Amino acid sequence: VGVGYSGCQGDRQCGLSFVEGGPHLGDCTLWATAALEAAGLSPFAVGYEPLPDASALFRESVLANRWDGQVVVVPRALAAQDGEKVRLAYFPGHNGEGTTVRAGEAHCGDNCAGFSEIDTITLDTSWPALRP
Repeated sequence: VGVGYSGCQGDRQCGLSFVEGGPHLGDCTLWATAALEAAGLSPFAVGYEPLPDASALFRESVLANRWDGQVVVVPRALAAQDGEKVRLAYFPGHNGEGTTVRAGEAHCGDNCAGFSEIDTITLDTSWPALRP
């Protein structure tokens, strides 16, 4: 988790920006956003979640809490380089059970939904563009 603080000056509201890689359903990001709001801060959060079912549910929670634009869900994997793909075996409905798969592996085991080719993105490239 990365954190940045914007100080208060005049009428400007205090803010705290943070990022979480692999948040699954976003429970920590959502809790932190609620807690920071309750403390009078104006949080901004980004969660990078590559699992398709988890990122969709995380996004639904963001909308249900009316935090659209304040909590951003990026359905991509963080990596060292932009524009690559990671091959991911995932297990829908299981708590965060996604794993990268070596090239050439044909099957990922029992209860696996199969493989997904997930786009990658770097924090250095995406974070500045997402921040308000």
